[in-house]
Amino acid sequence: MGAPAIFEKQIESDAVREMRDAAALGLLSLSRAFFGLQIQPLRLQLRRKLDAQQYVRYQQHLPCELIDGGEFDEVWFDRKRLLRPLPSANPALAELNDRIVGAIWRF
Repeated sequence: MGAPAIFEKQIESDAVREMRDAAALGLLSLSRAFFGLQIQPLRLQLRRKLDAQQYVRYQQHLPCELIDGGEFDEVWFDRKRLLRPLPSANPALAELNDRIVGAIWRF
C-alpha cells in the first residue's frame, strides 16, 4: 500500500530552499560561536543553484569549498578536529555525560 499522493513528491519552493541554506549557515555560525574559529567546515554543499552574485557573497562568508546545485545539502567538517577535546572542556562533566549516554544505549 502506498502513501497518500501528497507525501509522494516533496514540494520545493524558493522559500524552502532558502530556509535550508539559512539552516546550514546557522549551523556554521553556531559552531563558530561555541567552538571558536578552530572549527571550520571543509565543504558546504547546497542543493539550490546560486546565481553568480549569490555565489560570490556566500564564498566571501565561507572559509571552505562551496558547491551549489548538489544532490544534498551538506556541511563537512574534519572528523579528527571535531573529536578533539575543547580547551575549555570539563573532564568530570564529560565523564558523566559518557556514562549517561552509555546507560541510554544499554536500553
